[in-house]
Amino acid sequence: MSRQKIAIVGAGMSGISAATTLSEAGFDTQIFEKSRGYGGRMATRRSSGFEFDHGAQYFTVRDSRFGKEVEEWVRAGVAAPWNGRVASIEGSEVRLKSQEQTRYVGTPRMNSVVRHLASRIETTLQMRITGVSRTDHRWQLFSEPVLNSGSFDAIILTIPPSQALELLDGGDRLRKFLET
Repeated sequence: MSRQKIAIVGAGMSGISAATTLSEAGFDTQIFEKSRGYGGRMATRRSSGFEFDHGAQYFTVRDSRFGKEVEEWVRAGVAAPWNGRVASIEGSEVRLKSQEQTRYVGTPRMNSVVRHLASRIETTLQMRITGVSRTDHRWQLFSEPVLNSGSFDAIILTIPPSQALELLDGGDRLRKFLET
């Protein structure tokens, strides 16, 4: 019996994590990403000779299994503890947040963690998925530029809800669910 083939749309942390977990479980996965690189909400942008992270400023560990993964990232040099100060503004008061919980960042940039994980996953970058359809129990993806990606047993969308709606054209019930 052949391995089930799963398409994942989005090469952020969710997409890469899903692909890694499914690959380890014996599934054949392929990621499609519209951007030039990895990261999603952990992406790094480059412009006019400089670069900046946008989206997630840091991440924390609240689960021991995730903690073991983060320890591996630190050993690999793609993440490090971050000692920046975090504050909230409440009315006219500025309150520093507790430093009790360790905060981490990707090194040298936030998308380094995702790039590290993606090194083991088949990914097609700069491929915007424009639609999906299901026929004969298989999924087909439509893209720009046009790519014959084959058919898939399942699709996982790790993209923002508004983008998922565009792909699925799911009608009012799905739209209401995704917009909440």
